[in-house]
Amino acid sequence: MPNLYKRIVDWLINGAVGLSSQQIVEAMIDMPLTDPHGCHPHDPDDFNRCLLLLENFPEWRPRLGEMKVVSPEWAILADHWDELEAMFLDEVGRDRCKADNAPRTYDRMEELIRQAEGD
Repeated sequence: MPNLYKRIVDWLINGAVGLSSQQIVEAMIDMPLTDPHGCHPHDPDDFNRCLLLLENFPEWRPRLGEMKVVSPEWAILADHWDELEAMFLDEVGRDRCKADNAPRTYDRMEELIRQAEGD
């Protein structure tokens, strides 16, 4: 099993796995999407799991724009990823080391998702 697949299995067993982070994995390895309509991060918890995934697979970070084809929600979130990440880390820190909730990040995500759903 190639090293990448070993890392994915390890992440599946030991990582913080959610539907949106799983969808990143599926897209990055050209696997059929579990949810073809796009399972994007809906809240800071989902976003955090995606950030943790990208820490484990830093080679995918530059490819995050590939998620834009999955859904309108993924497209807008990918376009604003750096902004959301900075906001999240400012509010709660890596893996919530500074605080438990990220209301500004949540509000911004909701605003972006509403924009995407309106398109």
